Amino acid sequence: MSSVKFEDNDAGYLQWIGANPGGFVLNGYRPLTPDYLVIHRADKNCVRKLQRGAQFWTRDYTKVCSLDLESLETWARQNVGGRPKRCGNCKPE
Repeated sequence: MSSVKFEDNDAGYLQWIGANPGGFVLNGYRPLTPDYLVIHRADKNCVRKLQRGAQFWTRDYTKVCSLDLESLETWARQNVGGRPKRCGNCKPE
């Protein structure tokens, strides 16, 4: 299954999570590093609401979205060299 990467594209990111509430979002710093990679459920506030003081979703962070959780984990290993954690709040499965 394919993954879609969003950087400096809030409109595209918001459209994707709106159209794919059953999907998953890999969140990481920009540039992506193995030190911070977290997978969230696309239908949860973790990735639908901005953090306090933030104005953008995809400027300081990279979002990679997929309908398949394992695809995101594979994407992170192949493209960043890291193993993502799963969010403890939204518990993606």
